[in-house]
Parts: sequence; C-alpha cells; structure tokens
Amino acid sequence: MEKDIREILSVNSLLIGYFHGRKKIPILPPLDASAGKGELVAVLGRNGIGKSTLLRTITGLQKKIGGSVMIRNEDSRHYSRMKLARNVGYVSTETIKVSHMRVYDLVALGRFPHTDWTGRIDRSASEIIDNSIHKAGLANFSDRLISGLSDGERQRAMIARVLAQDTDIMIMDEPLAFLDISG
Repeated sequence: MEKDIREILSVNSLLIGYFHGRKKIPILPPLDASAGKGELVAVLGRNGIGKSTLLRTITGLQKKIGGSVMIRNEDSRHYSRMKLARNVGYVSTETIKVSHMRVYDLVALGRFPHTDWTGRIDRSASEIIDNSIHKAGLANFSDRLISGLSDGERQRAMIARVLAQDTDIMIMDEPLAFLDISG
C-alpha cells in the first residue's frame, strides 16, 4: 500500500513504557498508527492504560522502548529540539503553576521556536499571540496573571499557547479537562 503524502505523523511498532535500570518495562504491545494533515485523532481508553505515556513518547518528552515515530516520513529522533517544537505542539494534563506571568507572556512562549536567538516578538508574532488568545476565549485576560486564573482558564491559556506555536501537529492530553463546556 502506498503512503499518503499528506501523512504527517506515524508510529511504527512503537513500544512505550518505562525503564527500570537497564530493564525495559513495556505497558502496551507495539503500536502502529498514522495521521494525515487536517485529521483529528482521539486516543480513548480507561485510566492508567498508557494514553499519556503514548502522547509523551510521540512528542519526544519520554524515551521510547522501541519502534519509531515518524514526522513527515522522517524519524523524529533525527529532529533537533527546536525543529521538533516547530512541528509538534503539546498540551499536558499537568497543572502549570507559575507566578508573576501574564496570560500574554505564557501564550507568547509558543512563538519561541519561531523567533531569532534574542526571542524577540515582532508585530506578526504579536498578532498571532493576540489571535490565539482570542480563539481560546481569553480576549479580556491578556494582562491577568496565570496564578489568578481558574483551572479552566489556565487550561484555555495552555491551548492558546499551542495555537500560537502554529504547528501542523497538535497533541493535547485531555484538552477538555477543567473546561466547563455547555451545550
């Protein structure tokens, strides 16, 4: 079967789990999956079966036991951290606690992979940041401190950060956690 050129992410015989010394402890059998540009993929399952471990492994935040993670048909282990950050955005389940940081500043961190060595935010980047804040429903929160936000507002700020990162691959671990969504 010919690979779709639109495929931007694939895992091949990916073995996830933990290391205990030199011993490898897999938590799932080898996994194969792929996603094309514009696709929404959900990972479903009961608590404690390895969903977060899988997502952290795909993003390179956790070492894989075996197999490969391919981004645009290139093994992700050949990506620098900066190249990976330009291609993959990630929202964790962990609650981020920071003091003295405004919502705007947190969202601006998403632009870091796209700045020069000074990390300067230009007009174009500032517009992307403002747009991301607006899309996340935080237009009136730009100057608020992260420490003063509710859990749901903080989660929306983290989503705005990954939107500002402007990657083709966005991986979100329980993105709706803490959000009060009404029908």
